[in-house]
Amino acid sequence: MTRMLLSNRYHFSSLQMRDGSLLFEPQEHCLIECPKPVIYHDAAGPFGVCQDDAHYVHLVYVNRDDQLIHVSINPCSLQSHKREIAGLFKHVLHIQLTNCHNQLHAVIQYRSRIEHVSLSGIHWSTADVLYDGEEIHSLRLFAHQDHIWLCTALITAAPPHQQLRLLLQSFHTASSRWLPSTSLPVVPLESREDFLAYDLYSVQGRLGMFQFQRIGNKLLFTAYEWNKQKEWTLTAHNQTIIPPTLATQVICAYDQVRYRLSWVTEDLLFRIHYSIHQEEWSDLYTTAIQCPVIWTCIYDKQSGRDGPTVWIASDQETTPDFTGSAAPAVMQGYRATRDLTHSIDSADALIASIAYMRECCRTRKKELVQLKQIQKERQATADRLTERIAALQEEVQVRLAIQELSEKNTLLMKKEDKIDSRSGMKEQLSRIVLKISNPR
Repeated sequence: MTRMLLSNRYHFSSLQMRDGSLLFEPQEHCLIECPKPVIYHDAAGPFGVCQDDAHYVHLVYVNRDDQLIHVSINPCSLQSHKREIAGLFKHVLHIQLTNCHNQLHAVIQYRSRIEHVSLSGIHWSTADVLYDGEEIHSLRLFAHQDHIWLCTALITAAPPHQQLRLLLQSFHTASSRWLPSTSLPVVPLESREDFLAYDLYSVQGRLGMFQFQRIGNKLLFTAYEWNKQKEWTLTAHNQTIIPPTLATQVICAYDQVRYRLSWVTEDLLFRIHYSIHQEEWSDLYTTAIQCPVIWTCIYDKQSGRDGPTVWIASDQETTPDFTGSAAPAVMQGYRATRDLTHSIDSADALIASIAYMRECCRTRKKELVQLKQIQKERQATADRLTERIAALQEEVQVRLAIQELSEKNTLLMKKEDKIDSRSGMKEQLSRIVLKISNPR
């Protein structure tokens, strides 16, 4: 039995199958005070879940009509949007979903067949068959840089002498092509007590794969890395002794520099880890456990984690009531991350506001300098115009004075002409009088 936890900057939620339906139950939300759970009553089979770069939760599950349904959940409002993926999907055993370069990729596992569908944009692709042959034991899907890696454990022999072959394939998101990879050595499982646990991980930008294998009372650890020659290189191989008990649930995970293995035998939880740097095993820890359940916490991209956190804990109805398990630590980590994220967002908003105000201040200063320059230029133009007006006024005054003087001269000349004409008439009269007074 598996329980899912979802952690992002907006909410912390749980996801599980309950009473034949898929239950999405928000535990905390930064915007909604009392978020309500959402029940998908049509979900009848396995489901896959992941989160994208925008903090949307994506679900893919098989409904009661053997249809594949995609649900996207808005992180702010928790509203769901459903769409159907074309095709008929019967006898599905497992679904894994991942996000890579803003594309969704779902891998659907059947008894001896694997199909792949992807969402790029708004349309889901039709199902492509990736494998069809031997019985499938389990598979792992992992997104690394611009590739999606699929590791499949194939059963190549019948029990009690089973053999598992690990088949690795990668999907290049840019070319949308699946590329084959070198298979790893065959793993023998010679009895019912033997098991194989494996996973893919990323460390310092490099892709790695590790496995824990139990054969009898021996526990073997093996690790590989994908090198530049596109080959798997063996980086670690070691073994220790453990009790040969039947394991009902087995998980493994990479945690910083440790590789952790946990398994359940009856009412006991066994835990052990291996350190590559120190090349040594830890002690084998044993804890009593009732109703064990595998819990998986899936984070968003902002957490900086390359994969989910997986642990085994007792089954409880509500997540916050866990005692003696990693769930409280997960929730405390979520709250701390949420508070830190919101503080960073507030600080970023304040810094952005200050930067905007500084930019506005610089812009206003530039505008003020430009206005002062324009004012100086216009003042100089006004001074030149004032000087020009003064010169024109002087010229007008001179012209008026000249005109007035000219008019005066004209009047004087007219007066002189009248005087001259009068003196001429007097002379003529004088001559006439003389002629009259002195006749010949």
